Amino acid sequence: MCGDRIEHLHLKDVDAAILERLRSGELSLDAAWREGIFCPFGAGVVDFDAVLSELAGFDGWTVLEQDRVVVRVADLDAVAGVEASNLEMVERKES
Repeated sequence: MCGDRIEHLHLKDVDAAILERLRSGELSLDAAWREGIFCPFGAGVVDFDAVLSELAGFDGWTVLEQDRVVVRVADLDAVAGVEASNLEMVERKES
């Protein structure tokens, strides 16, 4: 449908409960970010099956990102594990 017009994807997933609290004004964007509004792929409300099937054959740049406010050295192994899982999920959907 629109894949031929897209040159760059920036993929994230979003926690629905935190998003609703942000939209209602209960949380600021900074507070929502601290609470983990951007969650591991597949744990939020983004329908990656639909997005990736719509973009089948896409060969442009893709950024896979799960924003975090603070990452400490002690968090790096857990963060790397989540990022590897995010990449695996997208690779499975593309094949």
